[in-house]
Amino acid sequence: MDSINLWENVSSVTNYAASTESTGVIDEDLAESLASVTDVMGAIVIPLTGCVGIVFNCLTMAVVMYMGMDTSSLVYMLLVAIGDSTSVFIDTILNIGFTHWGWVVVLTRSDLSCKVGQWVSYLTTFATQYTLALFTLDRLLAIAKPIMYKQSLKDKLWYPVAATGVTYVVVSGLLCGNLWMFTLENGACLTDSSLSPTLQTFYFHYSVTFLYCGLPAVVLFVLNFAIIYKLKTAPSAGRGSNKSRENSITRGLLVVSFSYLVITLLGSLNLYIVLTVTQPKISDNDPKWEKLTVLMFYVGEWCGAINQSVNFFLYILGSQSFRKEFLKLIRVARATPAESKTEDTKVNAN
Repeated sequence: MDSINLWENVSSVTNYAASTESTGVIDEDLAESLASVTDVMGAIVIPLTGCVGIVFNCLTMAVVMYMGMDTSSLVYMLLVAIGDSTSVFIDTILNIGFTHWGWVVVLTRSDLSCKVGQWVSYLTTFATQYTLALFTLDRLLAIAKPIMYKQSLKDKLWYPVAATGVTYVVVSGLLCGNLWMFTLENGACLTDSSLSPTLQTFYFHYSVTFLYCGLPAVVLFVLNFAIIYKLKTAPSAGRGSNKSRENSITRGLLVVSFSYLVITLLGSLNLYIVLTVTQPKISDNDPKWEKLTVLMFYVGEWCGAINQSVNFFLYILGSQSFRKEFLKLIRVARATPAESKTEDTKVNAN
C-alpha cells in the first residue's frame, strides 16, 4: 500500500514538472511572437501610417491654398495640417521608425537628446490638438457671433497664426517638466527612476491624462455641441454661396473633431489597460507581460498616428466645398497649360 502511495506521489510530481516545463515553453513562444509583432508595428505599420499621414496632410495644405486662404478658418485648417505633419513625422518615423531600422536614434544619443527629444515630441503632439480646438472655437464664433466675426476676425489672417504661436509657447512651458522627468538609463530614454514613484505618477497623469487626453477632449466636445446647437437654431445659416462654403468647412471640422474624440477614447482605453493590467504584471520570470506592454504602447502610438493622418479623408467626407476644390485641383494638375489657364479663369470668375 505504501509503495502505491509513493508511486502516486512520484507520478504527481513528474506530471507537475512536465506541465510547468510545457507552460514555460508556451510563455517563451508567446513572448517571441509578441516581440515579432512589435517589430512589425515599429518597423512597418507605424512608420507607414506616418508617411501616409504626411502625404495626405500635404494634400490638405495644397487644397487649402488653392481655395484662396482668404478666411481665418482656412488659415487654421492649414496650421492644423502643418502641425499634424510635423508631429506624425517626429513620433512615427524619427522616434520609432529610425530606431527599428537601425538608423540615427535621436532619443538615445545622449541624456540631453533624450530630454529635449521627449519635450519636442510631447510639444508637437499636444499643441496640434489645441490648434484644432482654436479652429473649432473660430467656427463657433463665426456661427454664434457672425457680425462680430466678419468685422473683427474673418479677414484678419494674422490672428490664427498669432493664436497658434501663443498656444505652442504656452504648451512648451506646461511641458518643460519633460526636461527634468526623462533621462537616459541603460541605453533607453525613460522616466528618471531616481524620482519618487508618486512624482512620476503625478506627472504622467498631469501630462498625458490631463493635458493630452482630458482637457482637449472636453473642450472639443463642448465646442462641437455648441456648434451643432447653433447650426440647428440659425435658420439663415446656409444662405449665400460664401456662407455655404463656410458651413461646409464647419461640417468637415465637426467630422474631424468627433473622429479625434473617438480615436482618443480608444487610445485612452488602451493606455488604461496597459497601466492597470499588463504593466503591473511585468517580472523577470515572465517576459511575456513586458512584451505585451510594449506592443500595447505601440498600439497607442498607432492610434495617435491615425488621428493625425486621416483629416484629409474626413474633410473629403464631411465638406462638400473641400471636396469640390480638391477635384478642381486634380483637373488643373492634369490639364494642359491652355486648359489650366481656362480653369483658373473660371475659378477667379467664381
